[in-house]
Amino acid sequence: MDQAIENYETAMNFYEEHNLLEYAAMTGLSLGPAYRKIGKYKRAEKTYFKALSYWRAKNNSMMVSNILNNLGVLFAYQGQYIESIENLEEALSLAKTIGQSRLEALILASIGDVYSELASFDAAINSYERAYSLATDIGYQFLRIYAACVLGNTFLVSGNLPRGRSILLEMQAELESCGSNYERALINLSLGHLARYEQDYDQAIDYLTLADQLFSTGEQLIEQIAAKMQLVATFSTQENWHLAKKYLDQAVQISGRLDNSHAFIVAAYQDETSLRELSTKKDLSFPVQNLIYKIEVLKEKLQQTRQHFRARELSIQLDKPKIRIHTLGTEAIFLGEKALTNWGAPVQRDLFLCVLAHPRGLTKEQLGAIFWPDCSPAQLAMRFKKTIYRLRRTLGAEILVFENDRYYFNTQLDYEFDVEAFWRNIKAAKSATDDENKAKFYRKALAKYTGPFLPRFDYDWARNEREKIIQAYVNGIRFVSTWYLRCSDYSASLNYAQIGLEVDICDETFHRQIMRIYAQMDTRSKVIRQYELCCQALNSELGVKPVPKTTKLFNELTQT
Repeated sequence: MDQAIENYETAMNFYEEHNLLEYAAMTGLSLGPAYRKIGKYKRAEKTYFKALSYWRAKNNSMMVSNILNNLGVLFAYQGQYIESIENLEEALSLAKTIGQSRLEALILASIGDVYSELASFDAAINSYERAYSLATDIGYQFLRIYAACVLGNTFLVSGNLPRGRSILLEMQAELESCGSNYERALINLSLGHLARYEQDYDQAIDYLTLADQLFSTGEQLIEQIAAKMQLVATFSTQENWHLAKKYLDQAVQISGRLDNSHAFIVAAYQDETSLRELSTKKDLSFPVQNLIYKIEVLKEKLQQTRQHFRARELSIQLDKPKIRIHTLGTEAIFLGEKALTNWGAPVQRDLFLCVLAHPRGLTKEQLGAIFWPDCSPAQLAMRFKKTIYRLRRTLGAEILVFENDRYYFNTQLDYEFDVEAFWRNIKAAKSATDDENKAKFYRKALAKYTGPFLPRFDYDWARNEREKIIQAYVNGIRFVSTWYLRCSDYSASLNYAQIGLEVDICDETFHRQIMRIYAQMDTRSKVIRQYELCCQALNSELGVKPVPKTTKLFNELTQT
């Protein structure tokens, strides 16, 4: 590989020196993947972008789509999922436009790989099945084998063992007819995965060892790491700590040759349980604990990425979150498609929502003061223990995290929480540097608001959060309405101002806003009518008159 890269670099330098830019761009399509294969990601990225610039200028959609796919894969290798999907989405659109089925199939497989890492398995399966179908139709043997292997693996990890087994056994029958060591390695890796699921560990070791050897022969570093980490997990299951350490050390060594260790962390994450077993062994404790820490960071990143993608329109949408929590307007909690209705005791639900509303966590004593204020310490200990136990039985053992004497909601889970999405968009609006983007994010936040936070809850913490959310909601309405007014979109501005009055009929800022809008629309009679409505509302609700600012504006707008 080193010799091949040297040859490509020599050719590239020659073409650039002699201004043979098309040949240089063509060479980049070989040099980029070569850099990627040996883990030189930054060099690969630079090479791809140079070639992309050339082919974009030439309006060559096929070449552009090809390079975007390569960039998408490269970004995924480095954990840059958002950049990866952005490139892959554009690549897929171009490939469909020009009718390039081969490219389309490749790109769909690349998208499937990203979604698989995000544990969005239904979306990954959708991508892989489409890639497999296209590859079969056009006789693209390599991609057909690749798509079948990753599809079978995805069925295994998503819990559909029969479907995964069926696909992978079909691939086993094709081992003899494979045209390359890489294809044989892929099938052996997948069969090793299957054997592990079926607890045939000796068979798994045979398959995985052969896959490792074949990947090593082809200098496929990422794939070697995947094979070695599966061997680590298999030997750990057999309590063969010596061989588990051997393959872990080899995976660490290969990872050190890459510009970015993301692929190693992903491979480790997929067998996290085995790693935690290894972490208890004295001579493995430090390196494995360090790896487990990186896995925890990865989990947070995966959840943030899923939230980002679910807010976007994509060619293949991510799976729905495994847990959905609605607290604005009414409270509802879904596990998959099933709404939770039987909580046993309401305190389980209330305690869960309380912890959820406190991202900084709560101690047992703080929760006790909220839900069992009159209990003795012994009674509190018993009731608290029973409630936490039942809550975890209902929502899963991992739903709460206990760290530093505080209970937290586990934000690494695949979940959606309407209040969190509301505040995320409010924060984005406040951080935006221009009013158009501020208005965009405020609109997104307002769309999440479907009513007061937990309206039936009378706890202090619920009332406080309810007031904070309503205030942010009203401020967002005020900004968006004003922005539309400045843009002369009077209908939209009026709509938002009227929504503001639905929250508080006595809010004079919205009455003044509506009078300004009607004045701009040159409907003086409606300005007068709005002022009268303002006076009526204030008198009826509060027994007061409008503030001087409102009356002054009214007089200015109605002068003849």
